Amino acid sequence: MPFKIFNQKIFFSKKNVKKYLLKNKNLYYTTDYKKRNIEKNKIFLSKFDYDLDYNFLYFIAGLSLQRKEISVLDFGAGVGNTYIKYRKKGFSKKNIIYSIFDQNKDLTKSAEKMIKKNFKNIKNLNIIYDFKSITFHDAIHFGSMFEYVEDYKELIKKIFNKMNRKPEYIFISDLFGTNQKNFYLIANYYGHKYFVKFHNLKNLISEFKRLNYKLIYKNPHLPNIKGKFQFFDMSNLQKKFQISHTWNLFFQYDNKR
Repeated sequence: MPFKIFNQKIFFSKKNVKKYLLKNKNLYYTTDYKKRNIEKNKIFLSKFDYDLDYNFLYFIAGLSLQRKEISVLDFGAGVGNTYIKYRKKGFSKKNIIYSIFDQNKDLTKSAEKMIKKNFKNIKNLNIIYDFKSITFHDAIHFGSMFEYVEDYKELIKKIFNKMNRKPEYIFISDLFGTNQKNFYLIANYYGHKYFVKFHNLKNLISEFKRLNYKLIYKNPHLPNIKGKFQFFDMSNLQKKFQISHTWNLFFQYDNKR
């Protein structure tokens, strides 16, 4: 049975939703969030294989067969879940340079500790603690994070400015997409309230097109929740605001435009 985590009230501005959450600590910086994600990593590490999500990893593996070297920045990497999946699935290759960054340095410290404990050869891994240390990468991955970003346009702009040029690929995994205009919901994570932003798919794709990125891959995504591929129960909301899955969107830079 899917989990029901969303409140019924719908917000259409970040100002109103933030006002509602004024007394709540940012979920991303709570000890509980860190602890539960570390436990999730332990489950990943204890099994030979465990899920099929974040299929951008297969795309990177394919690109590595065609190139001398490819670099990917996992932006918003948390406690390193995706890198652990990358290694457990056997995608670690000499010509793939993998970097992880998260704005929460405490999560990055936990990621580094767990990765170094469980993997011997990590010379192709860059662990970035400071945004100012980000350099150019061939690709950027945003995994399960756009729903927590108030203004992804501003974020993308800052990253591009830091890299000095645009990456060839942008991979967005597990995007909370909707056919409605952008809206916010309040969600409950084991007693912690936080906002989730649902992005209008058409507008988001158009924005990347404006930046000269063409959509090359789009497919539905079901996150692994409590060991099952499922989305959350949204039956308490109006039908038009309900979604049954999230999205994976892959973009490639079109330098001919």
